[in-house]
Amino acid sequence: MTIREIAALTELSSSTVYRALKNPKKAKPQVLELINSTINTPYQTKSPLKKVYIILPYLNTFYTYFIIHAITLFAQENIMAVPFISDDDLDKETKFLKSLPLSSRTGLLWCPVSNSANHPFLKRKTNKVPLVLLYRQLKNYKADIEIMQNNIKGIHSIFIDFIQQGYSKILLLNGPITKTTASERMSEFQNVLSQFPHIQGDYVTADFNSWVSAYLALKKIPEADFQYDAIISTSEFLSYGLLKFLKEKNIFIPEDIKVVTFDYTPVFEALSIKSLDFHPEQIALKAVQSIIKKSIDPDYKEYCDFIAD
Repeated sequence: MTIREIAALTELSSSTVYRALKNPKKAKPQVLELINSTINTPYQTKSPLKKVYIILPYLNTFYTYFIIHAITLFAQENIMAVPFISDDDLDKETKFLKSLPLSSRTGLLWCPVSNSANHPFLKRKTNKVPLVLLYRQLKNYKADIEIMQNNIKGIHSIFIDFIQQGYSKILLLNGPITKTTASERMSEFQNVLSQFPHIQGDYVTADFNSWVSAYLALKKIPEADFQYDAIISTSEFLSYGLLKFLKEKNIFIPEDIKVVTFDYTPVFEALSIKSLDFHPEQIALKAVQSIIKKSIDPDYKEYCDFIAD
């Protein structure tokens, strides 16, 4: 057991533990007794974490599966998991982060609202919070661990599959490109289009979390122009808006048009909408394992890339 682990389990500082072990005669009896008791207690490299905040921008099917699985995994380790949904509001997220009593015993599983937000209080060198940054990277400081959602490879694989099936006109139904995930998907969509000039590719942007926004955006496309072979929808809410739109147009899936969505839901499977599955349970497992390892060893780093089937 390391000094750092003893300090975490006894809630003493590392320097106090070090001094007590180096010179027991000068240590307070109650401090020395606490340290010796901790050392002599069977210890299986358990995490010193007591609480982990799971901070997400919003809830959808993916995040719901993720958060339920993560909470269950933390409970098995006697760690309290506290979810917080920021409603895609950077100010709300920042205010919540600043209100937290962060320490080495408090962890963050965090999918930030903004890719460019600056949170200098997380840079501190003492009692640094174990952090797993989900899906996106804050560019203003080096994240400890990244689990990157595979937006670029997802778009690429869908597009290539469409081309192989002979589709020539494809629509991307995307979120606002001010969002990191939407921007990544848009960039790759345009990149693949540039490689296949015979394919016509269009895009429509709407609010990721509003099916009404997607429906209204699609309604703006002139009747004569809506002759697509396939559609890529980048969130389940966008897909719900798309379904309403297609129903009014008497366009059927998959007989008339092929649809692929980025978020899984059993309803889509029943309607022959193919889902790009990011395996939220696997990502939750890896995130939980990583943050527990990080809490024991602050120098632990692991970069994981989950690729959809």
